Amino acid sequence: MLLVEDEPGIRTSLSLLLELEGYRLSTADNGDAGLAHMDAERPDLVITDYMMPGLDGLAMIRAMRAIPALADVPVLLMSGALPADLDPLEVADAFLQKPARIDRLVHTIQLLLRTHGSEADSRPRGDGV
Repeated sequence: MLLVEDEPGIRTSLSLLLELEGYRLSTADNGDAGLAHMDAERPDLVITDYMMPGLDGLAMIRAMRAIPALADVPVLLMSGALPADLDPLEVADAFLQKPARIDRLVHTIQLLLRTHGSEADSRPRGDGV
């Protein structure tokens, strides 16, 4: 799983919370770094912020969809504010408004991984979950 978030505090908090839930994840601080990470290692899920400096979440998702090896990776878009004319579900597989409750975040992650058949890949081996 890859978390792309430019705010260090949010990135650290989400990483710790998801690791406590048993997920393995990597992080990137912007869309360019996220794409570079995906080029090196295909994630089973991407969680991304919308507003980031440089390549924002929307542009990163569109770039992912144009790469055959990444086109089917599920994406959870998170944002505190979106343009009124943007339907987040036209570009992402799921959307959560920030701040999101951790139980809602975990439920959405589980649903996306189950739907895309990769839940086992994000959790450590041997934890029985």
